[in-house]
Amino acid sequence: MKKLTIRIAALCSVVSGSLVYATTEFRSPLILERGEMHFRLPEPLEETWWYDPVTADVETCRERCGVWDFWAGAYSRWADRSFFKEQENCDCSTDHGSTRKTRGLSRLFFGEDAFKGVDAFPGDVASAELLATAPVLNFARIFPNFTYSEQGVYWGLYARYDFGCEDRWHVGTRISIPFKVIEVQQRGCVLEEGLDDVYVRHAMDLDAGAAADQIDEYAARLDFLSSLQLPTITGGVVDGAVPFVQYGNGVPTGVNAGRTLIGSQFVDANDPFGPIPDGPGAIPPVYVIRRVDGTVPAIPFRKTANDVTGALAADGSGGVNNSVLFFEIGTDYADGLGANDQLQNAHCVVEEAQGELWVVPRREIAQDALVNGAVAIGNEIATLVADNEGLLDASAVDTLRRVCGIDLCADRRVEGLGDLMTELFFGYGHPDRCFLDGMIAVLWPTDKTQEKAGDLFYQSTGHWRHFELRLGMQGGWKPMEWFAFQFWWFYNHDFERTQPKAAPFEGATVRNIGSDIDAKVKWDYWTLNAQFNFFHPCNPELGVNFGYELFSKEHDRVRLACSDIGCGGGSALDCFGNLSELDFRVLERGTKAMTHKLSGEIFHRVAFWELTAGASRIVAGREAMQETEIHLALRLYF
Repeated sequence: MKKLTIRIAALCSVVSGSLVYATTEFRSPLILERGEMHFRLPEPLEETWWYDPVTADVETCRERCGVWDFWAGAYSRWADRSFFKEQENCDCSTDHGSTRKTRGLSRLFFGEDAFKGVDAFPGDVASAELLATAPVLNFARIFPNFTYSEQGVYWGLYARYDFGCEDRWHVGTRISIPFKVIEVQQRGCVLEEGLDDVYVRHAMDLDAGAAADQIDEYAARLDFLSSLQLPTITGGVVDGAVPFVQYGNGVPTGVNAGRTLIGSQFVDANDPFGPIPDGPGAIPPVYVIRRVDGTVPAIPFRKTANDVTGALAADGSGGVNNSVLFFEIGTDYADGLGANDQLQNAHCVVEEAQGELWVVPRREIAQDALVNGAVAIGNEIATLVADNEGLLDASAVDTLRRVCGIDLCADRRVEGLGDLMTELFFGYGHPDRCFLDGMIAVLWPTDKTQEKAGDLFYQSTGHWRHFELRLGMQGGWKPMEWFAFQFWWFYNHDFERTQPKAAPFEGATVRNIGSDIDAKVKWDYWTLNAQFNFFHPCNPELGVNFGYELFSKEHDRVRLACSDIGCGGGSALDCFGNLSELDFRVLERGTKAMTHKLSGEIFHRVAFWELTAGASRIVAGREAMQETEIHLALRLYF
């Protein structure tokens, strides 16, 4: 029996629904954006086209021409993992520190490594429309698996004018613009669970010691059972349906009131044995086994009261992995477990409570036979599965495409110019010996960006058409001929701009699956870069440098792009046509990123040509890709 079914959606086309990235920008700054990474080499004055050592006046030439460099470079970067910080103190509302532990890119895109379709809908309980039309979305987990890659070329200009006493003051500019090709590619499309992963039968007559003429034993995950509807019959005619699992509120207002039922059987008791054969507090017909990863428990599924380790709490917690628990009478499961509350483990990782629990039959202690109530529940499950096989055995990925217009199997390729970067700097000192500069820069939105939220896996070639303002400083010192150190620091603000976003429904735990809305988004980030340069002792034009970069981004700030009246009072329709409230905190969670990047570069200048080659790797972080980048650049000195 497969524990994970690989399904490929029938149509792998560009989606017409609404799915965008969890965060507006989670990529780290490119190395080539500002030109050279290493300490600036002295200008090769004797090699410049305007210098005549016989007739030219050096100072006059500098005053007339200044310093001009043109450069071009190519780069490539890629990632298939992301950093996710597990919170030891379970304060899930904030992000703390960095980690070297990685997960798939799905967490950056959707907020979860794996999720169910229902997790993107409003509230904690699946709607009647979803259970009737697409019950598979309520129990089948989806495991997106894809890669990110980016290639591009940069063109840039460096210009500086020195003035003042001994030319110790200077003013200058850096300008650059890239052309990028960005691709998001699926790895075998999408992994997802199927019916065999949430409902398993096992023939007891194959087991030694089992009583004769027994039906198959079974294990059914609780979220799957909660997706079933039990028909109601009046006068021999089906006139409606009730949930197959009815969670009791624990309030004994009458006979059997407040109790929990699975199918036609009460399943709660005072203890695993129960005081009497029938009536309130009877011996429970089924138990539940906790599986923290949601996978099928070990065979045999059937358990006795002696296997039970404790009672199931109201919110579905209790026990550890593989613990056998029982539904306790008088417990309010309706507002906790019935609402599929999320559980927090020791590392603050949340899982839906129902997805961790497997309903298994109780067997007699004296003989290896299932009790009558367990047999009744097993027969009812088998009947419902047979009657609804087309819905329950459907692909969750294909159902999202069919019902909501969302295709998780689409690749995406984006080509175009990136943002134009213009920087002005002013400082004191000699840039090739010792200096300190102040800087201001603007990123102009010349990029290609998303036009609608339904463009699946789209990544902008820039900063999503946001104007960006940078303020910073840069300094360097070359205390000896073979070593130099430099640093720069920037604070960056991306101004608010209206973007298409998928409606973030209140109560949803997965981001960015929803109807199109317009939202205003802005964010801030800062970078700190330190470079250590080593020059060849016999050739100061040849050297290597090693660098470290810290990138820290604050969480996105998102709000409605129009008045409440114009946006339906802060509400939107989901793909089943239900009007639900919006909660923009859903889009803001998990967007506070940080990276720690190590880089290396080798450079060599001959006359007025300089060749540079280098690479970088993000080695730790949070809510960001584990990027690897390589680059090659050529600089021409005038």
